[in-house]
Amino acid sequence: MGQILDPGSDCNFILSSSWQPERDTNGRVTLCLENSGNHTITDFALHVTMIVFITSETTIVGANLADACSTYHVLTPPEGSSLEPGEKWQVTLINPGHELLHANDGPKSAFLTLPGEADKPIPVRIEPMASVEAPHEPNGLGNSDNAPSIGPMLGVLPCPQHADISDWSGKEAPAFHLSQDLPDEARRIIDNILSLAQRLYPEQPSFLAGDSSNQGPALLISLGEGPRDESYRLTIESDHAKLDAGTETGLRHGLITLAQICIASHLNPELFPFPLKADIRDWPRFSWRGGHLDMARHFFPAPQVSRFIDILAWQKFNRFHCHLTDDEGWRIEVPSLPHLTEIGAYRGHGLAIPPQLHSGADKYGGFYDRETIRQWLRQAEGLGVELIPEVDLPGHCFAILQSYPELVDPADRSHAKSVQYFKNNVINPGMPETYRFLETALTEVAELFPSPWFHIGGDEVAPGSWEQSPACLKWSEASGISGKDRIQAHLLQQASRVLKNLGKRIGGWEEAAAEGGIAPGGGNYLIAWQNAEIGFELATKGHDIVMAPAQHFYLDVAQSTDWSSPGTGWAGVNSLEDAYRYDVMEDWPDQSSSGRMLGIQACLWTEHVHDIAGFNMLVFPRLSALAEGAWILPDSKDYNRFRAISTLMPTL
Repeated sequence: MGQILDPGSDCNFILSSSWQPERDTNGRVTLCLENSGNHTITDFALHVTMIVFITSETTIVGANLADACSTYHVLTPPEGSSLEPGEKWQVTLINPGHELLHANDGPKSAFLTLPGEADKPIPVRIEPMASVEAPHEPNGLGNSDNAPSIGPMLGVLPCPQHADISDWSGKEAPAFHLSQDLPDEARRIIDNILSLAQRLYPEQPSFLAGDSSNQGPALLISLGEGPRDESYRLTIESDHAKLDAGTETGLRHGLITLAQICIASHLNPELFPFPLKADIRDWPRFSWRGGHLDMARHFFPAPQVSRFIDILAWQKFNRFHCHLTDDEGWRIEVPSLPHLTEIGAYRGHGLAIPPQLHSGADKYGGFYDRETIRQWLRQAEGLGVELIPEVDLPGHCFAILQSYPELVDPADRSHAKSVQYFKNNVINPGMPETYRFLETALTEVAELFPSPWFHIGGDEVAPGSWEQSPACLKWSEASGISGKDRIQAHLLQQASRVLKNLGKRIGGWEEAAAEGGIAPGGGNYLIAWQNAEIGFELATKGHDIVMAPAQHFYLDVAQSTDWSSPGTGWAGVNSLEDAYRYDVMEDWPDQSSSGRMLGIQACLWTEHVHDIAGFNMLVFPRLSALAEGAWILPDSKDYNRFRAISTLMPTL
């Protein structure tokens, strides 16, 4: 008979934690489990997820480590131990895998199991992690101060390259009307931007009245007569506005600018009044203006992804990098490989993928079916945003390997651990099924996305991978390919072959360049993420580069050294002002290779995201800061103006 606990024992157990720095080590973490219920438990196990990795160099006091997989840990007290009502059980981890910098590195989820009742997890309430001696002085989150009161100004973000305002109305914008026949493509774009504005600002009036209305000023549109690029010219007079663009893209940008001006004037007519006379000439600085979303570690419901596409388009981003696969989950339907979504899309207690990050005992996750992807593609196409899928290879494959164990060499004793502490999370070139898997998975994903690019990862393969896999060693002897970088390059080349046969160009993270894994030329590109200097070095070797140095463009990097500031600390801190003022070309010492720099990408990794509020705190308004950096030159930036306008931008 099992141990009897109070019904609805949600609050019967409380887990508190603290971190204390120590000289010459990574400090110590203390976990304290309190029994606040009415019954004693014996020989229990504490299951806890936390970004505190227990390594071979970590000393555990007061517990045994029964199991571990990345952020998931199972700790048990000495055999026969009991925890009576009112008692506390303390565990100390001396010298964990890294120094803790922020409270959110501590426990994120927890539950208990009892002997013979492993299928009946007991909830544990988690208290925020404390710091015994805060290692850093708080300096604010950088995005909570009030916007400065300056004006009048155009409520446009990113700021136009050139805007000459000679007179302000001092009031809200009128509703324009169309007074001309327009080609179908122009009508379609107008309808798309009207719908976009309505979705993002449902309580604000439309900037464009119906065709039958002769009220208000006219909007005149000229499409196809200007430069064949992304530029546009918007002129505003007292009785009309005129929008000139050589391309549909330029027309779309101009309409968004006009819509932003009108909506801003309704939201705050004193600070953002409608101009009576204006001449706006505008074009982007970079052709690649990307936003990246990690949809594997945190599963976003489809409507949230759709809204994120809208937000990207509203701020004139034109690439959406969909990080669809990682160790913690596979998120896209592949009909010929159903286990990827039946098994690999979910994690939880007793599942093939154990609890990770913020998800606890309950089954967590989901995936996007092909019709959902098609809906996003139709939406994004109408807004000028290109969706680029990523299937991360050959590392970050724990979810794949759990879904299809036949891809795993059962005799592999390599014990390689990734940065995130997943063991042997690489696909294996010595397993024949690997190549069939690559062919099927990549083909079915690639055929769904019309983008010419397909991103295949190539990052963070753990040292020691494949070294003690008999299947890989046998393959290496036959092929003459050995060593981590050469094996990784081989697998990336095999993936590239599949995709090139489908007409795709290849994208990857910077490490994919090693040993020719992704070769320069052919429209391929690499994302420089560890620092900007690596991007420059790769460009000098002939690679096209998208810049995303983590210190400046990773939105999950904490905005402050404050212990309570959410986010990661490995790349330092990146306040809103730092993000805004940084110019990526500062770290590009030789302009002769600047033509290889396609543009920039804002990246959000979701280890520290578990709800919309947390997402918004990390992403906004830093996403807007990077949108402006991708669009205008540094000399045109004005932080006070930006701070005021950024308050108008929509959030998730």
